[in-house]
Amino acid sequence: MNSASFKRKLFYIIAIVALLVPVYFLGQPMIHRKGAMAGEGGGTLSKIRQSYNIGQADLGDIDPASESMRLATLGFRGFATTILWHKADFYKREQFWDRYSATLNQIALLQPHFLNVWDHQAHNLTYNISVEFDGYKQRYEWVKKGIDYLIKGTSFNKRQPILQWTLGIYTGQKIGVADEKRQYRELYRNDDVFHNHLIEEGLDVKQSEALGADGKPDHWLSGRLWFLKAYDLVEAGYYCKKSPHLFYSDGPKTQMRYSEAIEEEGVLDDRAQFSWSRASEQWREFGNRDIMTTWGHNVKLKGDAAANANLIQLFKQFFDFAGDVRQGLLAKIRDQLNPPEQKIFDLDPADRTMEQQSILGSLGIPLEPTPLEIAAAAPKDRREKAIEMATQVRNATDYLNHLNAYRQQVNYEYWETRAISEQHRTTITARQQMFTADKLLQEAKLDQALVEYDKAWVNWAKVFRRFPLLMNDDVAGDITKSIRRYKRILDAPLPESFPLTRFYEFRKAVDSNSATFDSTAWLDVLKRASVNLPESDDDLPGNLNDFKAIEEIPLTPATDAPPIPGQDRRGSGASQTDGAPMVTSPEKVAAPVPGASAPEAPVPSDTKKPEAKEPESKESTLPANRPPQLEAPVPLG
Repeated sequence: MNSASFKRKLFYIIAIVALLVPVYFLGQPMIHRKGAMAGEGGGTLSKIRQSYNIGQADLGDIDPASESMRLATLGFRGFATTILWHKADFYKREQFWDRYSATLNQIALLQPHFLNVWDHQAHNLTYNISVEFDGYKQRYEWVKKGIDYLIKGTSFNKRQPILQWTLGIYTGQKIGVADEKRQYRELYRNDDVFHNHLIEEGLDVKQSEALGADGKPDHWLSGRLWFLKAYDLVEAGYYCKKSPHLFYSDGPKTQMRYSEAIEEEGVLDDRAQFSWSRASEQWREFGNRDIMTTWGHNVKLKGDAAANANLIQLFKQFFDFAGDVRQGLLAKIRDQLNPPEQKIFDLDPADRTMEQQSILGSLGIPLEPTPLEIAAAAPKDRREKAIEMATQVRNATDYLNHLNAYRQQVNYEYWETRAISEQHRTTITARQQMFTADKLLQEAKLDQALVEYDKAWVNWAKVFRRFPLLMNDDVAGDITKSIRRYKRILDAPLPESFPLTRFYEFRKAVDSNSATFDSTAWLDVLKRASVNLPESDDDLPGNLNDFKAIEEIPLTPATDAPPIPGQDRRGSGASQTDGAPMVTSPEKVAAPVPGASAPEAPVPSDTKKPEAKEPESKESTLPANRPPQLEAPVPLG
């Protein structure tokens, strides 16, 4: 019995030793000594780590304290982390902020490469805890704590673009969109200690790219630098779990947010014009970028005009080849209609009124045969070629629909139009006049304010004639508020000669959120008319009410009420003015954006089928403790 036990123990010992030999050779570390060649020595695992850059040192900095913590838990790191998460939630609930911060640091030591630790807790510090304090200076300090916490996370995760992208969001939006944004912006631009800390962390916020109109670092432009760092990491081959079109749109959008911010502060000269010019260039570069879609092909968001033209050409070639087959199928569809419906059906789709379109749409039958249906009905000797051409039409249609869907998600047309319109002298002059009028109103100089308002309305009418999309966004919301101030000064209804009466009625209809009002149709009329406008704004009428084409589209009566809370004028997803039509015929192909050029767009021969809303600005009166505003400059020219 003892002999059997001894043999068993001896066998175990021999087996252990035998297993240690391959473990030694597999796990032998690399040689790091002077004169040694790169990759010399080392076991198989070490060579694999070096070959694929998957060692811990390749992920980011190695913290000795972190390694000690992991060893001290004796393999129970998961349990320890869970306990600390519960403690952190308790300290947050009980508002023990110092203990909460210390606990976050302990969690980071245990799990430095777990991204959710940094993202979740940085969000807590920046967005949740900061609002618990009454003073805006205290809130600002906690916003900085959250940003700094995330910066620390990037040092341990240098191959994770999503952290750099999140820093761009926090630095830009948390400071620039908060209710205290005026105070936050002033604190940030004068926070030399924080600026120097950012420079030490590798973000040079004192370079010209990050300096605002006053020559000091601006948080929006600092946020853009974080986005550029994230883009560089992706270009270097590191993966980011973010949709490419959303990921790459935030950089140029941040430049536009900066441009908006300085205009609100009274910088309405060539500095704002230059900033919008840069934003337009950046947005154009974004539009020309190849964006991978979930359908397995790339799109260029600026390529809608070329894709439209290509689709129309393919339709024309297909219909020419199919001959009378389409007309025969249309005749069969027409036979199903009664005489009044047939009269509407015989009209060109572009000539049908909204009511006529509604009548045909309520029939519940297809009004246009699909290309594949036409191809299937073609004569046998031409059917194979017809099916091939119909497939090309379908693929081009899918491509355009996918392209429009992605354009809609980033509201591409709006931002493109906005950046172009803000560079126009008429827009700048209108903003200067409205800014001056608002300031005169605050100073109780009512007669002078009325004079400046009257000048501004004429110029805004010209702007809306040329850029109708601006009537449905935050720009229009600000103008509506100024019109209400104007009415209070008059203490009477708007005069008949008021240039923006139709615009004001349009805004009331939009703000009432009426289901019977189609803002898309109203704006489409103006968009079509804007194509043939004279080049000079001096030749444009300064009155929006004399545009007869819009008289046919009724505006739903609405009370003179403020905008519905939470209603996003620009939208990050569905938009009232930026749709993605399901194209089935040349008549339904979306028209190109007026005045916007587009590069050639690749159309695939085959396709594979397969996110914090900003609060609206409150109508001013401006708080007494706001940072001093810059004086309105003399109008250009």
